This record gives sequence, structure tokens and C-alpha cells, in this order.
Amino acid sequence: MEDQTIEEFRANLRSANSLIMNKEFRESLDICLQCLDVLKTKIDSEENKQLIKEFCILAIQCYAELNEWREAFPLVTKIYNGIEDCPSLITLTCLKLHYKIKDYATCNAIAHIWLHNKSNFSSEHYLGVLDNYIVNVLAPQKKFNDIIKLSESCGLDNDLKTKYVMKAKELETADIDSKNKEKLQELEETIEKKKGFYDILSRYIKLRYQVLIAFVFCLVYMIRRNKDTILIYSLQTFGTTILPLWRRFFGPYRKSS
Repeated sequence: MEDQTIEEFRANLRSANSLIMNKEFRESLDICLQCLDVLKTKIDSEENKQLIKEFCILAIQCYAELNEWREAFPLVTKIYNGIEDCPSLITLTCLKLHYKIKDYATCNAIAHIWLHNKSNFSSEHYLGVLDNYIVNVLAPQKKFNDIIKLSESCGLDNDLKTKYVMKAKELETADIDSKNKEKLQELEETIEKKKGFYDILSRYIKLRYQVLIAFVFCLVYMIRRNKDTILIYSLQTFGTTILPLWRRFFGPYRKSS
């Protein structure tokens, strides 16, 4: 493989890509690693640099699909002798891989080293790396002050610094609004639950009043039909049953008034 031409490497690149499309990730990874072992010693030409970048991106994808994502970053640092001079697209790919699994520590290491390297300030995807790091790593961790510090220390002009400071404040405001919205929703749910309870209680109280009224009417009816025999019984019933119920229902209202 060491004597392969550029065209043969490109043919291998197409084969590796086709294998990924067919979900044959291990086979694709093997091709990528073999080609990278040769190409990393021939990084003198722009064509070779482009091939190395493309093989690296495919290898990172294979590692992700094989759930061997921990191997991706060491491969990149091995090929490029660190992360600081790594092409922006590979840096962005590594960053995305690690923030998707919430490996924020590795994201911090990648971003801080690469973003503060002055040779990367003019890179095509510099702002893309910065944006992804802010939105997907710092913002989810509520590190809004770190966003401001980063924007002031990396390669941005004054206008962009102001833009990112404003962005940090907007993200912080949005986070506060989101928390307030969640609290309001919880309060509304609590009120709805209590409202349901009070509705049931209200119906229950109304039913008890209806039973009491019906009972009184029954007593009145019985008294009218059996004035002599029922009168004494009715008075006794009133004293032992109706009067306690009356006090139970209406006593609190009299006290409150």
C-alpha cells in the first residue's frame, strides 16, 4: 500500500465510503486506518492532506457506529500530532461526537486548545466550532459567564465579541424564562388537582344538605299525620339527631360571623 498512487488512495476512499453505506463499519475502518498509516508520512502535498482529512472523518464515523468513540480522538491526535493544528472540519466532527454523548470534559479540551491557537483564527469553520461549543457544551451546563470569557479571549474582532456577549445573555435569559415557565406549569397542575378535589368535596357537601332537608321533610310529614303518637318521638329525634347535625353544619358559620 505504501506505493499506491493518489488515484488508488481515492479508490480506497470510495470503497470505505461504500462500506459505510452498507453498514459494514469494521471493514471500512480497516481500510481507513491502513491508508492513514501510509498517508501520515506523506503529508507534504495538499492532495495528501485532503485524503488524510477525508479518511479521518470516515474513521471517526466508523468508531461512532461501532460504539468505539473513545478511539476517535486519540487517532486524530496521533495523525496530526495534537489537536491544535487539526483541520477545522475534523475538530468540529470530534466536538459533535463527544457532546452527543455528553462527554463535556473532552469537548472542553478540544475547544480550548483549538480555538486559542492563533493559526486557526482564519480557518473556514472557526465560527462553526465556536458556535457548536457554545450552544451544545457551555449553554447546557449553564456556563454563561464562560461564554463571555471565551468570546473575549479567542480570535474575534470587537463586533463579534459584542455579538457573542449578547448571545450569552440571551441564552441566560431564555434559561431563566424556561425555569419560570416550568414552575408556572407545576403551579397550574397543582391548582387543577386541588380544584378537582374541591369539586368532589362540594358535590359531597351538597348531597349531605339534600339528605338533611329530606330527613326534615319526612319528620314534618310524619308529625302531621300522627300528631299525638309521633310528637314526643319527633322531639326526641330532633334533640338527638337533627340538632347535632344543625350545629355541625351551621355552627362554624355562626362563629365566623
